[in-house]
Amino acid sequence: MEIIRNYLDNVFVGLPNTEQVKRLKQNMEDSMEEKCQELIREGKTAHEAAYSVIANFGSMDEVMVELGIAQEESQKIGRLISDTQVEAYLKRTRKDGFWIGLGVWLILSGLALLVLLGGNNLGLFILFGALTVAVGIFFARGIPMSNCELNKERVISLEEHTKAELAFRRREFLPKFTVQIVIGVILTLLAIGAIAVFYVTPALLLFVIGFSIFLFTVAGMTKGAYDHLLATGVDLENRRKSDRLIGAVAAAYWPLVTAIYLGWSFLGDAWDISWVVWPVAGCVFAAIAGGIGAWAE
Repeated sequence: MEIIRNYLDNVFVGLPNTEQVKRLKQNMEDSMEEKCQELIREGKTAHEAAYSVIANFGSMDEVMVELGIAQEESQKIGRLISDTQVEAYLKRTRKDGFWIGLGVWLILSGLALLVLLGGNNLGLFILFGALTVAVGIFFARGIPMSNCELNKERVISLEEHTKAELAFRRREFLPKFTVQIVIGVILTLLAIGAIAVFYVTPALLLFVIGFSIFLFTVAGMTKGAYDHLLATGVDLENRRKSDRLIGAVAAAYWPLVTAIYLGWSFLGDAWDISWVVWPVAGCVFAAIAGGIGAWAE
């Protein structure tokens, strides 16, 4: 049964990939499958039976003892997180993703209006107004997010049934995640095509890129929350290292990109072409972030 198989994959993450471990994992899967079939014959659905078996699963310490593996040599068990804390963390992360994505969209929409108005005083006023609101959003959502206890935990420990439920919900969310990413990419490509073929104002591209980033942020932060809760201690540490480095690079990179854009636009009176700074900067930053993530792994 797929639910049990995925559950055991999560339970055995971080353990040595030896024949002994493989044999024990297979024996556990066979035993749990057998219990599932018994419950199904008693009238439970396959889903109910699987989660009932998982809920009655013994402590991971018993598995460690049977394998003869010291706790220090494998994944250390962190502070146990309750179901209520897990739900609150997921809800808060989704809200953070929405507001942070909205902040980015406001900034790029302000830039779009600046381009549309030819860089006049009204356009500048709208841009700085959008920047002010966006910075307020970033502080309002970013500070509590950085102080969140779950984001600081070195190792997260979950009840086994909670871990299985999260793994199941993550799999259900992945198609939605893919759809949001695909929509953002398609909209951006269509906007580029409209500018190239129909000579539509470049402001359209900035507005669409902002909306695409909004979609990417909401989807990415939600998926990141599931990944964070299901990660092993090593995974969490690697993610924190890459996040800190990416954050440090972004803090200098995006203000520099904005300065280049505004300098080129004002000094060169290049509002009709300076918009290309943003898609190029976005691609470069994605490459930098991907490289940092690979290095951290």
